[in-house]
Amino acid sequence: LILLLFAPFAPYAACSRIFLVNSTEALQQVVGIAQDGDSIELEQHQKSYACPAHGEGVLIQSSITLRGNMKAGIAIAEFDCQGVGRALLVQGWVSVTLTGLSFRGGVAPRGGAVMAESARELTITDCTFQNNTMTGASLLDLGAAVSVELASRSLLTVQSSIFRSNFDHSGTISGGGLGCLSSAACRDTRVEIKDTTFQDNYCGGWGGGAAVIFQGASSNNTVMFSSGSFSNNLAGAWGAGIFVQYQGPASRNLVSITGTSFSTNYAGGLGGAVAVTYAGASVNCSVVVTGASLASNFASGNYGGGIALHHAGESVSGT
Repeated sequence: LILLLFAPFAPYAACSRIFLVNSTEALQQVVGIAQDGDSIELEQHQKSYACPAHGEGVLIQSSITLRGNMKAGIAIAEFDCQGVGRALLVQGWVSVTLTGLSFRGGVAPRGGAVMAESARELTITDCTFQNNTMTGASLLDLGAAVSVELASRSLLTVQSSIFRSNFDHSGTISGGGLGCLSSAACRDTRVEIKDTTFQDNYCGGWGGGAAVIFQGASSNNTVMFSSGSFSNNLAGAWGAGIFVQYQGPASRNLVSITGTSFSTNYAGGLGGAVAVTYAGASVNCSVVVTGASLASNFASGNYGGGIALHHAGESVSGT
């Protein structure tokens, strides 16, 4: 079922369209014809949506909003992939918003639930990611549930969401819940994670809860975590809760962690809760941790049971 509504922004302006769909097949059809500014809403009486059989996910190549339905603050419109493949694939310099959705049982080399390739903006609000798996073996495969390729001037926002029991099947890659990677020089990019829970996620590499890695030269980039929680996450290497790394020359980058709690996370290397490292030369870069709570985190690499900072200017207060 596809229902199309028109909602003009203003007299003589182009109309934005609202589509109502009640199946994955209908969603794929609508996404194929969607234009920038359109909204797609999953019909409220349909609670479960299968993932496409081809495994790559529903392809989104326009700037749209995909909206599920909520009950008592919980997303009840669910993509249940049942180990078949990925739910959604975002491609191109577009702005996409996902809200009120649940993703379960997705499987892909990276981004078992959602993969975004060089999007201008990806906004995720009130979403739940549970029991999603990444199967890749490359160090460039990040994010068991959500994988985002960062580009200059791009923005990732995750707010009021949950990452729970997502898993790195190969035991070698990074970002047990969320993984972000820039593969080239990157500047003026923002990653903002707000009021979001990371619980019981696992990866064999870096960042049991979340990993953000800048491969090339980087400048004026901001990675921010605020008012969230990380508990019972496991990383085989560094940063069981959060791992941030700048691999190339870096200048004027900021990592900010504010009002976030970390408990019972375990890292096989350094940083039981958090690890931030600069592998290349860095100028005017800073790590600011304010008002955080750290309890019962563990790092088997001898250093940084709570926080490990490597070649990073740092400021820790009220923590």
